[in-house]
Amino acid sequence: MHAWCFEILASFGIGVCLSYHLKTRRERWNSPNQMPSRSNSDCSSVIMTLFAHLFLALCYLIIASTAEVVPRSTFSEVTDFGTNPTNTRMFLYVPSTLVPDPAIVVGIHGCSGSGEWYYENSEWASFAEAHGFIVIYPSTPYLEWSCWDVSSAKALNRGGGGNTDSIANMVTFTTSEYSADPARVFVTGISSGAMLTNVLVNAYPDLFAAGIAYAGVPAGCYYSAANVEAEWNVTCATGESITSGEHWADIARDMSPGYDGPRPRMQIYHGDEDEIISPQNYHETIKQYAALFGYSVSPVETILNSPEAPFTKYIFGPNLTGVVGDGITHSIEFSRPEDLEWFGLTLSRATPFPGESSKSVSAKTFDRIRPNLSALFDAILNTTRNQRL
Repeated sequence: MHAWCFEILASFGIGVCLSYHLKTRRERWNSPNQMPSRSNSDCSSVIMTLFAHLFLALCYLIIASTAEVVPRSTFSEVTDFGTNPTNTRMFLYVPSTLVPDPAIVVGIHGCSGSGEWYYENSEWASFAEAHGFIVIYPSTPYLEWSCWDVSSAKALNRGGGGNTDSIANMVTFTTSEYSADPARVFVTGISSGAMLTNVLVNAYPDLFAAGIAYAGVPAGCYYSAANVEAEWNVTCATGESITSGEHWADIARDMSPGYDGPRPRMQIYHGDEDEIISPQNYHETIKQYAALFGYSVSPVETILNSPEAPFTKYIFGPNLTGVVGDGITHSIEFSRPEDLEWFGLTLSRATPFPGESSKSVSAKTFDRIRPNLSALFDAILNTTRNQRL
């Protein structure tokens, strides 16, 4: 039980006892030869016991209503967050101190990853501790390659019953449980997680305020004509899905029919030597969002060595920025401090956990899993090609 319950209960009991004691003292003063009536004593005892039990019940009700979903500063799974049509797993990180009306960041892993992997290999938990926001780490249910479904009709349509709906329900649940600010919900992902990021912000444009996609593809680019879940689209991955910006925008709009409100701000990262997801997908993604926002595909500003060398930042308007890494492969650094600025969570550099070094995943550390990742994509491509033969 919370300490304050004991304190209030003790104060209440002491107050009742003092009240009864003063009452009996008055009786004795008025009638020195007469003992206080037994009925008065019994009545006070019953009243005190009754109020004590009522207050205990109230304490338990309050505690039950304020019990938190997961322990603070702990990576924990949440199994009951509402409708979960795809059995997508939800992991949550709530820092030791939450600011009032906290923001929420959804961090999405790529192929061969998991929610736990993304937690361990990104900086978002450290950022959360420094800034008092909450992080949701979804984990894919598609375990053959551990990629996300961004190909089936149910994933590409709001309310279609795909993993997009599962993640949207995670956000709704967390917003309600922690009184989070619904205007400060953000999403970011790497590779397959970036693909899902682009789908999420278009299927649920009213749910997210901004997104950051690292090495992804345009929303809808992985569409499966056979309606296969989590299908690898070779044509898109190799940069052969090329169309107009307005066509891409129509595909995005169709994910949430009838929506005409504001759309999430987007920042798109890609390496110009990405050997797994063709850099052409960067250009197609920029075309998609430029059309959605009514921008030109020619940047209004170009900033060299931003956020640092060898990256160049291209600003197309207040709601769209592209960042291209010169000589950067699919092993692109993600969960950067600059991501906080894009999300309006401002910090020059988050402090790591006590006793820990920074958890930022640089290109160098990401290379540790790259051989396995490359082998995985080779296997996916070979399987996909064989299925088509």
